[in-house]
Amino acid sequence: MASGRPNLWDRIIGLRAAAERYTRLGYNLPSVDMHDAVRSHRGLLLAMESHDGDLAKAMTGNDLTRTFHAVYDELIEQTE
Repeated sequence: MASGRPNLWDRIIGLRAAAERYTRLGYNLPSVDMHDAVRSHRGLLLAMESHDGDLAKAMTGNDLTRTFHAVYDELIEQTE
């Protein structure tokens, strides 16, 4: 391992696995699609390029909240 830090490597691999599960679920949500993700990421990139930290922060919060509710609703539906 390049870092020479096994704990850091284990943490990175663990986060990667968690992100992969989240990504798979997110891509299969009926209320969110790849076009939504691209549109959101494009807007976030433009905010960052404009050095508008407040807008980038607000966009990130809105996106995470919207995604949370979509995932939550899907998980609730799966348990019913």
